[in-house]
Amino acid sequence: MTLGTGTWLNSLAPAHRNSDLRPQQNAAARSPFPRSSGAHNALFTALSNLPLWRHLYRILDAADNVSWLFGLTVPVALFCLLYAISLILFSWCYVLKPAFVVLLLTCAGATYAAWSYGTIFDSGMITSVLETNVAEASSYLSWSSLATMVVLGIIPSIILLKTKIYYPSLGKAQLQRTGAIVGSLLVAAALILPFYQQYSFVGRNNMSLRKEILPTTYVFYSVRYV
Repeated sequence: MTLGTGTWLNSLAPAHRNSDLRPQQNAAARSPFPRSSGAHNALFTALSNLPLWRHLYRILDAADNVSWLFGLTVPVALFCLLYAISLILFSWCYVLKPAFVVLLLTCAGATYAAWSYGTIFDSGMITSVLETNVAEASSYLSWSSLATMVVLGIIPSIILLKTKIYYPSLGKAQLQRTGAIVGSLLVAAALILPFYQQYSFVGRNNMSLRKEILPTTYVFYSVRYV
């Protein structure tokens, strides 16, 4: 009887130890909200803004008084600024996932239009897009546009929806959010200030560049339209 009881208790011990590990493993598998926001802004910076980088580096290639170091700072500085904006606006429980899904899907379409047709999403273009009927919009459908939607919009959205986002207590979350915002802005300032004259020169002589930044441009003009 004693042996049977000891065996029964020993059989429970591994299960008990494994059950203690499960919450830790699940917590480790969850993505903290600053990391999730950063991952999607990295996608926006690297892929969604490919039309912007194509235009910018053509300009830099033709310019004689702009250093190559300046060109390297622009994508990193843009990522930091997009990251700070997204943390301020979208890094909140029940907001982050819906907001980023909408941005991913709309930005995929905007990226295709900008890359294929050189579309710039200013106020006039937003008005045209929002007033386009279904028949006219369907005329732009193609295999390449569908592939862009799948790769840049649908697949990242599915991954995001399946990812468990970890939000700590309100006070801790606010500290993390503030720290990430301040840190990203400091990095952006450290990259921009040494090359401020070159940023000013390129921006002043190529005013359309700021309207090519996705997704901020079409979001800004869409809000103005509403």
